[in-house]
Amino acid sequence: MEPSQLRTMNWSVAAAAMLVAAGSVACGTGSTPSAANVLSPTGPTQPQPVASMSLVGIPHSNAGVALVGGQFTLSTTSAADFVTGSYTGSVSVGSPTSASLQINVTGGGGQFEGASGSLQGAGSGAFAGEGTFELSLKGSISRPGRSNDAPFRANLQGTSLVACAGGQIQVTMQGGDPGTKLGPVSAVLQHIVAGACSP
Repeated sequence: MEPSQLRTMNWSVAAAAMLVAAGSVACGTGSTPSAANVLSPTGPTQPQPVASMSLVGIPHSNAGVALVGGQFTLSTTSAADFVTGSYTGSVSVGSPTSASLQINVTGGGGQFEGASGSLQGAGSGAFAGEGTFELSLKGSISRPGRSNDAPFRANLQGTSLVACAGGQIQVTMQGGDPGTKLGPVSAVLQHIVAGACSP
């Protein structure tokens, strides 16, 4: 889809999982939603209704559209075992879309308590809008008391939802991979797309 189409397109969207039970994530002051307000080890809260919105401008360059303020949670089938962190990235606005993410693992719970590491993500699909996506992750995760970093790979597939809050385009992505070395994993990623929107 061309940027000009995005700027004029009216979207009717369900609320993203980033809208927590207490209400919409506050972002009118330009602050980035915190992981505590958005994600939990047990997954996102039930989406809440939002009105239709118009995208009024997505700045882009040959490098693509910037994805900022990214927060993620990656969980195993046991909700007690999870890693969390932050990311930045970019997504192309042409067809087909392509995205790249730089992910920092900053913590976790269960067997991943105190985890750190870095992952690279390469994907396609709905990183700046609604729809389906695919995201391949590759990197390493270290845990206290372990002498070596553990390599990690996952091929996530899932869906994305969009919301407009405080004039910012917020995307929440939910996906999973049933076949990692850790067993089935699920992931929730949330970021802000550089640009603006109006409810």
